[in-house]
Amino acid sequence: MDHNEAADAQPAYRFAELLGLPIYKWLSPELAQNNTNEFLERGGRKLGTKPAGVAVRLQPPPNRQIALPQPYLSAREALDVFAPFMAKFKAPWSLTMLSTHGFLLADGRAVWQARWRYGDTGDMIQAALFQDGRLSFRANTAPAYALDYLMTAINLPENWLDSTDIALIVAHMPVPDGFEGSLGSMTLRSYKDYPPLWEILSPGDNNSDKPYASWTIYLDAASGEVLAEFLGRKHRAQIVSVRRRLQGGDWEDYRPAEPLG
Repeated sequence: MDHNEAADAQPAYRFAELLGLPIYKWLSPELAQNNTNEFLERGGRKLGTKPAGVAVRLQPPPNRQIALPQPYLSAREALDVFAPFMAKFKAPWSLTMLSTHGFLLADGRAVWQARWRYGDTGDMIQAALFQDGRLSFRANTAPAYALDYLMTAINLPENWLDSTDIALIVAHMPVPDGFEGSLGSMTLRSYKDYPPLWEILSPGDNNSDKPYASWTIYLDAASGEVLAEFLGRKHRAQIVSVRRRLQGGDWEDYRPAEPLG
């Protein structure tokens, strides 16, 4: 048969019929959920109800326009802006990430985005604050197979260091060859078995002949201690860490399979 004939004849269904299989036709869960009565009339049985979709289960705050004291805020200032709008999302909701997006000043002020997660589930609320005062919220749910890759709750101490404090620390660090020491991005997050960390990414010049394409720094969010630095090389479409320095020690070769510390 050609393709069109096969589509009309449905040989897979005919094969199942010849074998005498009692149940073999593909059924879309969404189709059954949206046309329940039709399937009941045809002899189907309703065993339960599909959970409500993200739009029903998660109701993010409405988008809005707010007045900002200045276009670019520190991390703590941005989190203070987000806080009242996220007040209804109580535990087990928790902050899992606060990160720059777009423009970042050398003093650690920037435009910011944040993410909250419901316990260990894939339910998340993401907020983005822009320099013109636009504040947007979005809800989504990650599939079950991706849960192990989601960021965990950030248990921030009261004295956590703001992005401006971290930028000042980074500005006094020795800069590896091929980097200007400029800030590319800043992310406040947690890793398993580690305290809350600041992750600073300084990109290299991909068009130069320098050996490294990225310099990533991890600092303790409370003390400002530099815990680790990584140098990465461009490999195909990705940046792969190949060198590291732990707590101001000597640079050493690094294999990505090794843990952070």
